[in-house]
Amino acid sequence: MTGIWSNFFSANFIYTIIRVSAPLIFASLVVRRGSVINITIDSTVPMAALAGVPVSHYSGSLWFSILCGMLVGIIMGVFMGYFHIIMSTNMILTGVAISTFTNGATVMFLCAFAGDKGSSSNIGSPGIPNWDIPVIKDIPILGETLSGHNAPAYVAFMIVVICWYLMCRTALGLRVRSVGESLTPVKPIALALSGFFASLGGLYMSMGNMAVFITGMTAAAALSALLRT
Repeated sequence: MTGIWSNFFSANFIYTIIRVSAPLIFASLVVRRGSVINITIDSTVPMAALAGVPVSHYSGSLWFSILCGMLVGIIMGVFMGYFHIIMSTNMILTGVAISTFTNGATVMFLCAFAGDKGSSSNIGSPGIPNWDIPVIKDIPILGETLSGHNAPAYVAFMIVVICWYLMCRTALGLRVRSVGESLTPVKPIALALSGFFASLGGLYMSMGNMAVFITGMTAAAALSALLRT
């Protein structure tokens, strides 16, 4: 029994918790704002994750691939907003349709760019490097848990505060929180923000945590985060 508890309270375990919680934090932000639930989060994460890998491989630019992944996330949110808000389609059915499409699209694009339906291991892509925090890295236990993560892992925790400030202390956040069921331009903005944050989670998974895209790598984790918010 002592061995089990020592594993739970070990520095490696806490380090792993921080590492695996980052994509869930990104996926959980702004998903229920603007009177619209972004049910396509579970589709946005793998699409953004996939977008970053081939772009980084063919362009050789890490920053450009991250930018492209972010754009994919925003487009996915706007895509959802167009059908549900502008075309007045059912939100659940629209989300299911988009998810069904992306499940096949990720495999198709992966096969086209990497020549493999399972993973992108055939093409090399630059990953997001880990970062050792000065001073903290030399502190026992604290350095082992907080230092050595890559940038998105740290950004995930900082962006929670930024998102809180955006939603609770700015005019845009007030509009997003107060909008009702009527048609308003704020709803697509909320969905675009949700897609943007979800894309960061996808990019973290394929370029930070694993440095490779694998079909089904999200395993509905983003949707689970959505249901728990």
